[in-house]
Amino acid sequence: MITDLVPSELATDLGDAAWKTRLACLDEAFPEWLESVIDTAECELLFRFLGKKPSWNEKNFQVRA
Repeated sequence: MITDLVPSELATDLGDAAWKTRLACLDEAFPEWLESVIDTAECELLFRFLGKKPSWNEKNFQVRA
């Protein structure tokens, strides 16, 4: 279900090895996308997705916060 909800470029950027790419995605693309699906998306799906990308083990504090 989450693959239908999250655009592939957003998922790719959040899973990127470069922390700057992940940070830019969370600062720019993710909020815009979230505003567009906030009324229809299930919160459990969003939390599960964020638990995998960038993940709870994110070492960069800027990306994790």
